[in-house]
Amino acid sequence: MDQSRNAGAVGWQALLWGGLIALIIGGLAYTLWPEAVSPASPSASTPVVTLPTPTQTPEPTPKPLPLAALPTPTASGSTPNMAVVSKPSADSVTFTLTPAAESAGWASSLDGRSHFNVPNLHAGFFKGHVYYGAIQFDLSTVPSDSILTYATLQLTGLDEQNLSATDGSWQLNLLDPAIDALWPELTYERLHEAAVEITLSPTLTPADLGRNKVNLFSFDPAQLAVLQQHLARGQVSFRLDGPTSAGDNLFTWDSGYHGEDEAGLKPVLQLVAVLPAVPGYVVVTSTPTPENIITAAAQALSATQIAQTIGTYTPVPTNWVTPVIVTPQPTPANAATAAYQVALATAEAILSPTPVSVWTATATPIFILLEGEIATPWATVSPTATPQPIPTVLIGKIAFLSNRSGGDKPLSDPLVYVIDPDGSNLAVLTDRTSYDTAIARDSYSADQRFRAFVKDADVWSPQIKPALFFYDYLYNAEEQITLFGAGIAYDPVWSPTREQIAFVSNDSGNDEIWVINRDGSGALQLTRDPYSWWDKRPSWSPDGSQLVFWSNRTGHRQIWVMNADGSNLYSLSRTGYDDWDPVWIKYSDPGRDPVPNLTK
Repeated sequence: MDQSRNAGAVGWQALLWGGLIALIIGGLAYTLWPEAVSPASPSASTPVVTLPTPTQTPEPTPKPLPLAALPTPTASGSTPNMAVVSKPSADSVTFTLTPAAESAGWASSLDGRSHFNVPNLHAGFFKGHVYYGAIQFDLSTVPSDSILTYATLQLTGLDEQNLSATDGSWQLNLLDPAIDALWPELTYERLHEAAVEITLSPTLTPADLGRNKVNLFSFDPAQLAVLQQHLARGQVSFRLDGPTSAGDNLFTWDSGYHGEDEAGLKPVLQLVAVLPAVPGYVVVTSTPTPENIITAAAQALSATQIAQTIGTYTPVPTNWVTPVIVTPQPTPANAATAAYQVALATAEAILSPTPVSVWTATATPIFILLEGEIATPWATVSPTATPQPIPTVLIGKIAFLSNRSGGDKPLSDPLVYVIDPDGSNLAVLTDRTSYDTAIARDSYSADQRFRAFVKDADVWSPQIKPALFFYDYLYNAEEQITLFGAGIAYDPVWSPTREQIAFVSNDSGNDEIWVINRDGSGALQLTRDPYSWWDKRPSWSPDGSQLVFWSNRTGHRQIWVMNADGSNLYSLSRTGYDDWDPVWIKYSDPGRDPVPNLTK
């Protein structure tokens, strides 16, 4: 009997423990099921293989992409995948935008929810479920009344292991703004049902997709007009569509967010815009002083009534305080006068409060316009250690150093002047930080994927000589550009509109301005001085059609401008002083962090 009871107890205990274990396993399966059957999260540097194979062929080291030939747009539109856009004007500004971690990811019918702050942008069909890539950009840094003239969106492939090699198509869709506010709580259903405003070209096939391949989507003029409307809203959202049925056919782009230990390549939305005209200064006038205390009290009551019924007057800037002029009070002539002044002061204190501030806030101007050619010297300001965005009012101007202001150290500590390309609006900067930022930014490509730099190289002669190299941030690799036998190369600056570098070389005997393509082809000498003159420090115009540089061909260092082919040369310097090291300011963003061990 006891044995029967014991056996029954053991049986019930086993049954209870079995049920508990089944519940735990079921809970884990429910939690992990979406991740277990969803596509793997590949590393940016190591491909992921899901199917076992007897041997694994190592992936070759990625090579830099070949120099892309720039297609020539035709009136007949024979290149349907290339947006025909006007060349950026000299007053254009380039904005390079990337999505936040919580705004880029994917959603699928597998679990119905969104997955942000992950390395992957999935799009396609996988194990019976549809996947959409989701990307949202913050446009708040672009002035809402800017005029867009050019836009592209760039994606970089991350993983192709679930991609069919024969069929399927992928598209990038710009979504109706109704989805923008729902992005933080995005679901698969909301993303699936979102209205599409435009579909960007090109439509991609498996031949266009691959690990480390770059896909560039361009906006045509009609699509630019749609994107323009999103500037006022401050956001724009995109959906990546792929195959939605049949067998597994899914591709994964890089979101750029791989954690702290591994870098990725984020989607890049590049905009070129003409900014609205911004006044250089604002004149603030004071309200006339009331004739007496009774008038002041009446004005205060009137202003209070207006504020309660209509609203307050136009607010002043937050850093402005009301100026108050403090004057010494004359000594009363007699006791009666003193008593009267005390009574008057008491009435003023009751009817109007004592002002909180008795100082005025003076905003430091970015630059000071000059009536002549020379600014009054003053102590220069030390540049800020952390690069700061360049004020948009400086975009399109040419900045340069000059000793024309004299001072104790005119050459070692010169002032920075700015001038318009036509020679008008000469001014002096109050802080050289923007100049230094523009100089550093000049060696990077517009999207900051490439940077040109100088490094000693063993070329065609036994001597080690400085040569031009470029660093590719996509492949984390460098490659030599120039291979001069006799001369050196230095001062490289990257064109804002093409894969071309302007630089200085003495290969012809003098220091001259040259241009060359990124792959080392098309080397062309632009300046040819018959004497031992120097032409140095080139810088591209914002539209890439002109170059500014300095030359001592007149006996002084002076600022010169020419077309990108070396024609139409003219000078901006009109004094006998030295002007040098110009930079044509064309970007508002600072250069990215330099790569260690690059020479300069």
